[in-house]
Amino acid sequence: GAEPARIELTSSKGQMTLVRRDPDWFLEAPVSDRTDSIRTETLIRKLGELEADDFIDGADENQLKSFGLAPAQAQARVELVLSGEETPTALLLGKAVPDRPGKVYARIDGDPVVYVVSDAILGSVVRDAGYYRDRMLARLSAADVTAVELTPAEGEALLLEKTDQTWRLKRPKEMDADESSADELAREIAGVRIIRYVDEAPRDLSRYGLDEKHAHLIRVVDQSKAEQSFRVGRVDDANKDVF
Repeated sequence: GAEPARIELTSSKGQMTLVRRDPDWFLEAPVSDRTDSIRTETLIRKLGELEADDFIDGADENQLKSFGLAPAQAQARVELVLSGEETPTALLLGKAVPDRPGKVYARIDGDPVVYVVSDAILGSVVRDAGYYRDRMLARLSAADVTAVELTPAEGEALLLEKTDQTWRLKRPKEMDADESSADELAREIAGVRIIRYVDEAPRDLSRYGLDEKHAHLIRVVDQSKAEQSFRVGRVDDANKDVF
């Protein structure tokens, strides 16, 4: 069938909107960012595989409330717009089904039929936006890196450049570079993963050691001449990671 083009998730964790811009998925709200491809694909797969184990036909308003399926009561809502369509379809997920572990009530908004489905879907739906955000800091392949510049907060900058698969140190002085060490550095930068999102729009970067005076700088260039730059701040002792 048609693939989802837009997904809106609403739960106790908040509301978020994911949109497909072929071939990738992006968060549109509450923040604008790429999504974690594996987690997004898992959500889509779970929605596509969702099957009813049982159903209750013609539920009235009081029954819907008892099932946790009145619109204002549902513990989660999934609104889907399929590719090539404009009208959304909304799935409401309600309370746990008594005496049936691992099952919850569900229904399509506007339809009185109530279904019994696996509660496994809640693991992908009851999430905050941070769960779906892309976790890769650098969006590049290590094999495509042609230059790496490291500028510490204090001291000399180091510049490595690769030409025809050969690395050469350009600064602080020019000489041949150790190939394996340079390749490993490129892999480490390309593989840095974001552990957590701390502050969406910080007013004071110095609290994280990310101001110009204290931050270390990393600049990476790839084969297309595109540049990506990052600041590395202080160690967060409480979480044993780095801003």
